[in-house]
Amino acid sequence: MAAKSKRTTYEEIYRRHIRLYRELNDLHIFATRTSPLLKAAADEHKGEFIDPDEDIELSVPGKHGRPGIARRNSTELSALLKRFANEELYANLLVTAVSRFEFYLADVLGEFLRRDPEKLLRGPKGGDSGRPVPLQMVVDADDLEDLYEGLIEQRIQSIFYAEPKEYCAYFNTISELEIPEKSFEQFFEIKATRDLIVHNSLLVNELYRKKAGALARGELGDRLKVKEDYFETCLSAMKKLSGTIEKRTQEKHGKKGKP
Repeated sequence: MAAKSKRTTYEEIYRRHIRLYRELNDLHIFATRTSPLLKAAADEHKGEFIDPDEDIELSVPGKHGRPGIARRNSTELSALLKRFANEELYANLLVTAVSRFEFYLADVLGEFLRRDPEKLLRGPKGGDSGRPVPLQMVVDADDLEDLYEGLIEQRIQSIFYAEPKEYCAYFNTISELEIPEKSFEQFFEIKATRDLIVHNSLLVNELYRKKAGALARGELGDRLKVKEDYFETCLSAMKKLSGTIEKRTQEKHGKKGKP
């Protein structure tokens, strides 16, 4: 059997839930403290009493590892800072927030799998997983516990590339928490937006429309915006889903009251 924590299932899930809340709150605190500073700096450069065509030399990393120089005039620098203050700061922090939430979900799945490794045999729909164990993984494992860890990591990595409905089904198959698919829908739109930030400059494509479903925020070719209000909505949605998972775990595995 894989190593088990001395804490109860609920205690472990609750600890992950609270850690996630703190991480998401930290991102929001950072955003709300940073945006006003960027806006103030943008206004300062906009009002600089210099020739608008005169470039300001800014130190940046060079391609060979040595310091380089980037040149921007005061108008360009002001626009850059304003753009980040109003939108790109939140877009970049949303990427981080989604990564932290995906780690949380993977950690929760891993906890359930470590407590009952036989669940590795289950596929997304509850039947046989149909996945053979690579012989190299068996040979390289130090012991059965090490093999379980490798299989758990492999399974979790593969499921995160699955279709949203398949991922939701697998999460419920392993956790047995019976989280309604509707509870995941807003996160799937958020995740699809994150993918557009990273891979498509926030331009809506077919993949986004497919992943976001009825909650898609634009038509093909539209450029989505990630501003403060959407960023805060995303943090709330991830907290809500984490809270649902924590509550269902408490109902199924925990005692009344928190540890």
